[in-house]
Amino acid sequence: MNHTINNSKRVFILGAGSSISHDSAFPSINKFFAKAKEIGIDIKKNFPDLHDYIFNNFGIDVTSRKNEANIETIFTNIEIDLERYQEIKLESVRQQLLKLIKNALIELVNRCGNKEGNLHKFSDRLKDSDTVLTFNWDILLDEILSKKIEQHRKENPIYFGEIQAGCRN
Repeated sequence: MNHTINNSKRVFILGAGSSISHDSAFPSINKFFAKAKEIGIDIKKNFPDLHDYIFNNFGIDVTSRKNEANIETIFTNIEIDLERYQEIKLESVRQQLLKLIKNALIELVNRCGNKEGNLHKFSDRLKDSDTVLTFNWDILLDEILSKKIEQHRKENPIYFGEIQAGCRN
């Protein structure tokens, strides 16, 4: 059986670095707090419980420019501590981290705007029969693909494709 690339189904699996490759403005897990500070988010003032938790448990001052606090490790530890201790203060720490992540990513996406990057190039090469799997919930890729599908639906009213997202909270 001989299939050409035009007739075959393709599956793309994207990992954690896909947004970073789109635009260098997006931080890695070790640069998240430094990036938040760079874009003007005052972690100590606006997220005091989170700031204190990181300092007390990891000995890291996330307000310093050269910190390399791993946001994934910190989030995991918060979740473990919540299961063990179920303290209201820990819930506040988790909520502050989620709000920090949300605020930082919204700001970075807004700064990115309509700038053409690697994810735009990737989406331009996708075909209707392609499948894209990600190991992260990537809001930038989701936004780019949503706009592309909406544009395709307007141009092709009979088209019934959709983004199928799972595990969203």
